[in-house]
Amino acid sequence: MAYSDTFIRIHLVKDSTTTTLDDLVHIVKNLDDSVFEVTFKDNGDPLKHKAYQMTRDNVCDYVYLLLKNLSLDEDGYQKIQFSLPAMPRVIVDASKLNDVYYREHFLELIECGLTMLDKVEKLTIKNPSEKNTCDRRNSYCCRDNNTNMCNWSEIPKSPLHTYFE
Repeated sequence: MAYSDTFIRIHLVKDSTTTTLDDLVHIVKNLDDSVFEVTFKDNGDPLKHKAYQMTRDNVCDYVYLLLKNLSLDEDGYQKIQFSLPAMPRVIVDASKLNDVYYREHFLELIECGLTMLDKVEKLTIKNPSEKNTCDRRNSYCCRDNNTNMCNWSEIPKSPLHTYFE
């Protein structure tokens, strides 16, 4: 089976001073069947729990209930870390999940991550000279390999994004 090159990870931090109590949820996409697999690893249990053949809706239902359960847990986690393809990791106090806004936001984040799973591939820079280079079609700061200086001459005059205006 072929799986997505990237994954979604929800890291549940029980105690920030040690990782031995942390639990993990790991979501990958089976590219052959276009379904998802969810793995839950409870560090208190030697077994991994794996759910196969999950549709996008099944995964969203799972994450919805996970986030809701985390908000109700009286002996819960201290922090929750979300790692998604092509996005920076985000870590928040678990108490934030008591607010519906945060639960909805993180559910939307996971939904976005599900879409990204088959669209993002991991790339490894094998040759150090490849660092800091770019394709001029999609970047405004291109480094010259000889001088390692940034060329800003192609910066657009107005912002490309107007999401918050």
